[in-house]
Amino acid sequence: MKLTAHQILSKLKFLEENQFQIDWVKNYLFKKGFHHVATCQNMKEIKQVTYEILCKLERYDIENSVSLMKAAWARHKGRHKTNSNSVMLNVSISREHMKKLKSMSKGTLKTKIKLVESLIDGSYEQYLEFAIKLKSEISSRKSRSESMIKSMQVRYDIKISKIEKELEIQKSNSIKLADGLSELFRIIEDAAENDSKITAKDSITATKIIKELID
Repeated sequence: MKLTAHQILSKLKFLEENQFQIDWVKNYLFKKGFHHVATCQNMKEIKQVTYEILCKLERYDIENSVSLMKAAWARHKGRHKTNSNSVMLNVSISREHMKKLKSMSKGTLKTKIKLVESLIDGSYEQYLEFAIKLKSEISSRKSRSESMIKSMQVRYDIKISKIEKELEIQKSNSIKLADGLSELFRIIEDAAENDSKITAKDSITATKIIKELID
């Protein structure tokens, strides 16, 4: 007698909604050839895929398949407890790269996992070397940019200071011009009141003012 849908799903209660088990069961089913499980996003979807696989089997095969899955899960949990630094990595690579990985694993006498870790370590060292060089180059460029900006700021400040001094000189000259013209107008007004006669003192003053204006 075949198992009902409820009976099959009840046997999958050991599959819980946590990422650690989700990663494991996806990897487990993927290795069994059920590659479409890779698209599952949560345990509910995984259980549905697992149910669709099991419902096509006879009662004995269902019982056996679930028992094997439970045993595999128990072993995996045990290994995880002894190596809490390990995490599941569920990836799909091309057949060509898997063939190369197996060949390298055999040639180096390392497991595929250890070999992948070794390759990552080697690449990571190169990455760190590159990252250090890149950081140094960025720092050097930043330093050159800051030096250039500082130099430009100094030149700008010098130019502004020069302009400010020139403006002060022009302002001072303008004040002198205004004062000189004012004094000349006074002399002319005094002369007009004195029958167009300019006193010797005013004549000397006017001559001095005109000379300063010309200079």
